[in-house]
Amino acid sequence: HSRLIWKWRNDFHARSMSKNIEYVPWTTHEKWFEQALNDSSRHIYIGQINYEPVGVVRFELNDNSTDLYDISITISPTYRGKGIAEKLLVNAINIFWEKVPDSNQIIADVRKINTNSNALFCKAGFKVIDKSSDYISYNLLRK
Repeated sequence: HSRLIWKWRNDFHARSMSKNIEYVPWTTHEKWFEQALNDSSRHIYIGQINYEPVGVVRFELNDNSTDLYDISITISPTYRGKGIAEKLLVNAINIFWEKVPDSNQIIADVRKINTNSNALFCKAGFKVIDKSSDYISYNLLRK
């Protein structure tokens, strides 16, 4: 799935809403992806509909914590606006918490202008913790 995720990540809309808006060369992504798959502090889940990949949710251990994970989600350009993001996000979180029992909190930073993602994280139960920058920061505590 590496090449597909690379294409989704470099999609103009996805880049414009990401923290890193720069185009990522294939060789850079390929190296990152291989390392990510072998890194126990990163968890990558790919959502599928009828065996077709539709999006990816990534969890990465926050540098300042042992139980706090950062989350990001990217939906395939083909499937954006079709109402699958919330189900993908919630399912990925449930699987993540099942597989990583020592995680207690997930945080997301979403650009303020990204109204769809801001609504998505609110619907998924995330709470706003900071709005002081160009991003809205959310957290979700393990129940």
